[in-house]
Amino acid sequence: MPASRPGSTRGLTRRQVLEKWWTLPVGATIVAFGWMGLYASRVTFGKRAPGRPNFVPGTPLRVAAFSALTQDWAQQAFTYDGRPCLALRLPRPVPGGLTVAGAHYAAYSRVCTHLGCAVNLIRDPEVLAFSFNYRPPDSSPQLGCPCHYSVFSPLGSGEAVFGKARAPLPRVRLSRRGAELWATGIEAAPELGRGGAWAGNMSWTTRLALPSELPEVAAVLQAAALALEKRGQTLWPQEALSAAALTAQYLDRQYPDGQRWLGELETRPVATMTLLVSDPHFWPDAQGEALYLHKLAVHPEFQGLGLSTRMLEAAVQEARRRGCGFLRLDTVQDRPRLRAVYEGFGFGNCGAKHVQGYEVALYELRV
Repeated sequence: MPASRPGSTRGLTRRQVLEKWWTLPVGATIVAFGWMGLYASRVTFGKRAPGRPNFVPGTPLRVAAFSALTQDWAQQAFTYDGRPCLALRLPRPVPGGLTVAGAHYAAYSRVCTHLGCAVNLIRDPEVLAFSFNYRPPDSSPQLGCPCHYSVFSPLGSGEAVFGKARAPLPRVRLSRRGAELWATGIEAAPELGRGGAWAGNMSWTTRLALPSELPEVAAVLQAAALALEKRGQTLWPQEALSAAALTAQYLDRQYPDGQRWLGELETRPVATMTLLVSDPHFWPDAQGEALYLHKLAVHPEFQGLGLSTRMLEAAVQEARRRGCGFLRLDTVQDRPRLRAVYEGFGFGNCGAKHVQGYEVALYELRV
């Protein structure tokens, strides 16, 4: 057997390792860019067309009177088959929609097909261009997801036209019953990622909070306020409504006559709101019977899942039950994403007001 040469070793030498080390970062870079290219091609070219409607029959539900949808792009939020939905009057007919006396209607699930957040109607093309990096070719309103910025076309039968979502929004079957618009079925929901799995697997309840549950109400508000403070934002006046100040005692003192509500996922309180029968500070000259909404908040762990929409729907139902004509609220002027949530739900801007050192926007919804 020949003798080994002095200094030789089995395997790679240190010099050989040093000569080849560059292949590791180069290889990792190639893999990373290859994966990003594959993902980009999937979300850009892998979007599914809506196709022919495939409705699953369901329990008939009144959506709105036709008289409440008198103009193109008028909207009505509702819940069908446990999913938040939106009915729209459109300027032209679309597959899966309904035409009555020359007016065109369509309705879609508001659950984004990417990860299950709630989409809103974005009317301003400049807001779409700035916030979503998408400008519709015809400048028409679009349904936009505020979580990951997917965009869906109402005039394209809910097709995903931009962003990470690939599947279209499920359509709701509409029918005419006299002077009213009714929902009678809905397309099956596509399989979502982990972020949207709660919608079909967890029960949701909205109810009045008991007097003994004020600490639970305060806990949700405190968590929401603390999350805002960490981002350098304040939804309510800092001196009165910081995370430290939001206590059960404060709420009982500030809103002695208010109805405090809780939203629960699987019996866990994750959202809250307060409803008042009058609001002289923000609406001193308001006309007509109304409910006034304050302190709407969702626990940070459950934000982006459409729970604020479900709370708003509960507020609308309560206003109707009481025979009120309006649901009213206020919010600070410099929160465009929050204002988009309200506007996407159907609230109309009633102007601005300077209250306690804050510029607030006033919103009203005819119920």
